[in-house]
Amino acid sequence: MPRSPPTFLDLCRRYALDDSDEYEPPTVSLSAALSSGDDPLRIIDYLRTLGIVIVTLEDLQAAISGLSDEDELSAFRCKEGIAVSVASDGHWLLFTA
Repeated sequence: MPRSPPTFLDLCRRYALDDSDEYEPPTVSLSAALSSGDDPLRIIDYLRTLGIVIVTLEDLQAAISGLSDEDELSAFRCKEGIAVSVASDGHWLLFTA
């Protein structure tokens, strides 16, 4: 039986974010980010510059996980969607369906 993904809060605790109990990342609908550019960290735009087309949340996670020379971005499946972290500044963005 497949394991259920963690919640975003579980990810915060796992990666020791300060004030993880109160931290709420910006949340963006993937469809809104794709259609209107509503993506405060410009993750989708960055991936487009690399020639990567994102259509689904699974595409987003696979694209970021597959960037072998990218040390800044990480993507994690969580119950709420796909959580993306930017290592250099500690920002997170939660993409939902």
